[in-house]
Amino acid sequence: MRHHDKAEIEVFANVNQADAVTQRLRTLAEHWRDVYQLDDDRLFEQIQADKIDIALDPSPYNGTTTTCEALIMGVPTLTLAGVTHASRVGHSLLKTVGLDIWVATSTEEYFQKAIAFANDWEYLAQLRAQLRPQVLNSPLCDAIRSPIPKT
Repeated sequence: MRHHDKAEIEVFANVNQADAVTQRLRTLAEHWRDVYQLDDDRLFEQIQADKIDIALDPSPYNGTTTTCEALIMGVPTLTLAGVTHASRVGHSLLKTVGLDIWVATSTEEYFQKAIAFANDWEYLAQLRAQLRPQVLNSPLCDAIRSPIPKT
């Protein structure tokens, strides 16, 4: 994100207490929105209006519902997998919908992937175009067909 024009980066932060990763990301973005208090309808409207390209899963406690909502809205989500259940939910969700490459295992890898994905406009456009049906046809949205795989 350092290599982007700060005016082109907008971050939606859905956390009520910022951790070190959140604080570092905040320094790299010109536009920062704290959306913790927004209801789902207002948040959806804002995401659609701002044409969000990538969601960042919170850490160390992954978003779970928020991550599922982002994926269903067609917004790929980058997650940092930790060692506790709460910090591995994002990994499990992304694996279930076929987005294993959107899982980082270290803070440095998280930043590297965020930069790489943000710079690959063609890949993001293709992924966003197919992500909603991909998620809806995955085991994540079909509890009868298949349980969520273990990570």
